[in-house]
Amino acid sequence: MEISNEVYEDMLGILLVDNSKIPYVTTKIQVDSLPKGVYREIYQAITDLYNLGVDVDIVTVSNRLLNTNKLKDIGGRKVINDLALNAPSPKLINQAIDIVLSQNTYRKVSSVLKDFNDEMGKTPDVNRVCMDYCSKITSIVSGNMNEDKLETISGGLDEVVEDMEKSKATGCIGIKSGFPTLDYYTGGLQKGKLYIVGARPSMGKSAMVMNIAEYVAKTENVLFISLEMNRKEYTQRMLFSKAGVDVNKINTGEVTDDDIQRVKAQKAYLDSLNLYIETKTPCRVCDIELAIINLQSTKGSCGLVVVDYLQLLTPTGKNSKNREVEVAEMSRDLKSLAIKYDVPIIVLSQLSRALESREDKRPMLSDLRESGAIEQDADVVTFLYRNEYYYPDDPASRGSAELLIRKNRGGINNRDIEMCWQPSKVKFMEVGGINERSYN
Repeated sequence: MEISNEVYEDMLGILLVDNSKIPYVTTKIQVDSLPKGVYREIYQAITDLYNLGVDVDIVTVSNRLLNTNKLKDIGGRKVINDLALNAPSPKLINQAIDIVLSQNTYRKVSSVLKDFNDEMGKTPDVNRVCMDYCSKITSIVSGNMNEDKLETISGGLDEVVEDMEKSKATGCIGIKSGFPTLDYYTGGLQKGKLYIVGARPSMGKSAMVMNIAEYVAKTENVLFISLEMNRKEYTQRMLFSKAGVDVNKINTGEVTDDDIQRVKAQKAYLDSLNLYIETKTPCRVCDIELAIINLQSTKGSCGLVVVDYLQLLTPTGKNSKNREVEVAEMSRDLKSLAIKYDVPIIVLSQLSRALESREDKRPMLSDLRESGAIEQDADVVTFLYRNEYYYPDDPASRGSAELLIRKNRGGINNRDIEMCWQPSKVKFMEVGGINERSYN
């Protein structure tokens, strides 16, 4: 594509002879959308005068450039006069705007591709470089495509009505998690939202989200990012749970022929699930994005992403930073992925040891480990708590668990859901309450 100066001359000429077009053009064309040099300086002068409330014409623009010591650099008053003299019909302004934006895109993408070629020759991490630069190019293109898409608030009416109709029909506007009470309070797993499940070690948070992933995978494609366990471990947990076999038998050598047959019988069930596990380590947010793109391109969609867990992700940045900054950036990037790919993302998070010193060890938002940004970025924050972990000899605590909702943007907050934990089956279940409703 050959960059033409004529389109800049046409646009600037129209603005010099028809002030009424200035507010329209300035909402679509930023000063840096023009290449550095004569045309950018003239457009800067026009926008400055307009913002100051001064009439724009060949005299005021020339004087503005004179006062900022730029008139000589752009070629003097004759250049301004020629632009006005040769201005095309103001009716062509939209055509000029489109071409200016296209040339701006071409210029920016060309610059990115040059940087891409330079970096590809310096690093062995080809996947990271490709993902970084694909994201940059996508941002440039989508930015220009969306510049003129300001929408009125009434434009969201159809989406609101659609959610209301779905809620009436199914009792949930998002994807059902398999835990009815949780869905009742949160509206289910909704596209573009970030969900945090926090807990101290050994509370069963991996089992909790695996239960959710398994349920959702019956109808949706689920991407499970496993950074703590390999595929075999997750498969073992799921199989033993479905077969009703005590998971501890495999460690104690008490497995029977009947147990093996019951587990084998679950193969058809596993084959029916749309569950895809990524166990790559180290794993960065850009690797998760690549996996989402891969799932969408090969299977047609991605209905849910689960990340187990946040603190095991590897920062994408090259520079050494303190851990709080790194976790904050990864949390923010995961929220951006949820919005960009219109998918709910569940992220597990470790909690600070500080809660161990409290008498009541139920987690609070301040316990989110290493970054307050996690709370800020998340749409929903839940905590998993088992009293039995701290008081193993208390019969009343045995098998009991609580799911604590401590942030719920746009939904019911500060609710505790009573759960039952079955360690031998690696399974959580709700106890009583809303889950007694019909939930298909």
